[in-house]
Formats: sequence, C-alpha cells, structure tokens
Amino acid sequence: MHLTVRAVYEFSKIKDDSHIKELSAMGELQPYLDSDDKIEYKDIYISWYAYVFSIYRRFGINIPTTKLLELAKLSSKVLFESLREIDKPLINQKTATKALREVSFFNGLRLMDFSDMRKKLKKTDDEIKFTEEFMNHLINNLSKH
Repeated sequence: MHLTVRAVYEFSKIKDDSHIKELSAMGELQPYLDSDDKIEYKDIYISWYAYVFSIYRRFGINIPTTKLLELAKLSSKVLFESLREIDKPLINQKTATKALREVSFFNGLRLMDFSDMRKKLKKTDDEIKFTEEFMNHLINNLSKH
C-alpha cells in the first residue's frame, strides 16, 4: 500500500509536465492519499522518535535503548514546542524495542511507528477489480511512450 501511495505522490510532482492523461490522473489523486486515516500530532511525535532510532539502527551503532529514548525526548522538545511541558515519555522502553514500520505518508513525509501491526484496508471486490484494471491500463499506456 505504501509503495502505491509514494508512487501517486511522485506522479503528482510531474503531472503538470506530462501529456499522458493517465499519468496526470494518477497525480491528481495526491490530495486523497491520507484520507483513510487522520494524522494526529502524536503520530508525528512518535514518528520523530522512530526516526531517531532508525538512524542509529541503520548504521549499526549500538546505543542502549534508554540512551536513544533520552536523545529522542530531548531532540523532540527542541523541535516541537508543545512537548516542552510534557514529562511523561511518549514511548516507553518496551515499545522502543519493537520493529519500526511506516504507518502513513503525508506530503512526501513517511510517518513511522514502533509496531508490528500493519493497518489493514478493507476493499470490496469491485474496488480491487477497478484498481487492477486502471493500473494495467496505466502501465500499458506508459509502456507505449
């Protein structure tokens, strides 16, 4: 799902330069990307924590979870003024050991979370069939150009 969302976002950046109507149609879907779920401020704060953890995990830097939580807490208070008065941690140590997952995509920004639970979208068979037909049509037309 997130790859499709990213693709639509990229189409939206080039839709005005394209003479291919299918490409423009895909790009015009950009305002609806995140309409399946509301993005709360807490989601953005937690995403920042996840990014702090991902930077160190990606490069294999071994820092204890407690230190990473403290770093994320301090840096979030610098970035987000509304968090300066909050003493309760947004993420506890148990949550911080979970896998990092992309949970949403907003204006080119990947929102991350500490979870292994992926959101499931329920679509009717008609919606799935329509989407498959549209994507096949789009791919065929793009292959011609």
